[in-house]
Amino acid sequence: MPTEKDKSNAERAAYKTHRVKKVWNYLTVGPNEDSKDIAKDALLTSKAKGLLIAQKGVNANNIKVVTSDNVIYLLGNNPGKPAQINAVIEDIKEMDDSIKGVVNLIGK
Repeated sequence: MPTEKDKSNAERAAYKTHRVKKVWNYLTVGPNEDSKDIAKDALLTSKAKGLLIAQKGVNANNIKVVTSDNVIYLLGNNPGKPAQINAVIEDIKEMDDSIKGVVNLIGK
């Protein structure tokens, strides 16, 4: 089972990597997800991506959506209008009661 020390060691290793300027450590320490959890995360990813695709002024092709333990991470560059991105993020937060959070790393 991973520990908080393992999390810190991973962050330190990332900082030491050549050309790395900044690290956001969103690693979580806990038991591995089971197949039901993984399936739920996949469903949340699909729903979030669908909302991004449907939002005018957003280039969903430039946004990567990753979900882990009911936390949705958005990554990418040049995704479109910031106001439209912020609007769709609010929609994503409210699309399912099981969502623990949305982490916006777009343009970071």
